[in-house]
Amino acid sequence: MSTTNGLKSTEEHFDVLNEDGSPKGFAKARSLVHRDGDWHRSTHIWVFSNEGEVLVQLRAAGKDTFPGRWDVSAAGHISAGDNSLPSATRELEEELGVKLEDSENLHLLTTVKASAVGSTKKHGPYKDNEIQDIYVYKPKTTIPVDLMVLQSDEVDRVEYWPWQDYRERCMGDDQLLVPRSPMYKQIAFPLLDKVASGST
Repeated sequence: MSTTNGLKSTEEHFDVLNEDGSPKGFAKARSLVHRDGDWHRSTHIWVFSNEGEVLVQLRAAGKDTFPGRWDVSAAGHISAGDNSLPSATRELEEELGVKLEDSENLHLLTTVKASAVGSTKKHGPYKDNEIQDIYVYKPKTTIPVDLMVLQSDEVDRVEYWPWQDYRERCMGDDQLLVPRSPMYKQIAFPLLDKVASGST
């Protein structure tokens, strides 16, 4: 795996993809990927309680994008050379302190594409084109919020919400939530409905 400039950098690198998810065969620094709008992969993990509630996180106030908004339980980009499932497992542990002892309950639900443009104080304009692997984690026993160890620079708070409450607020473009792409709502939400209802 080579980088575009051949230089070593402490900045995280992502594998650059074609829009269909196939690899282009090289990696680029995170800032360049977002500057140039390159397709890259990320993971989203939705944690559910036994009662069908979904865990949502309040993004830290210092986050570069969507600070102080409610988001998916855990999420992160997939670093260059890494694979999806180990990345999802690592995000759960890093952001929430949740170590998987029953990894069979973490499964890939679907994959969607999402595109967004914007600007941040730290990095300026960005074009974020992601292929998002969406996972569901429904442990045998609901994980209490007060036992989670939150990554302070990423997450301010976590709460369990009724799935339908989250869904309705997101479909209504509630500005207190991180927005989800049209494809996410069309493809992933019906599948997450089934998880919340216990039919999967």
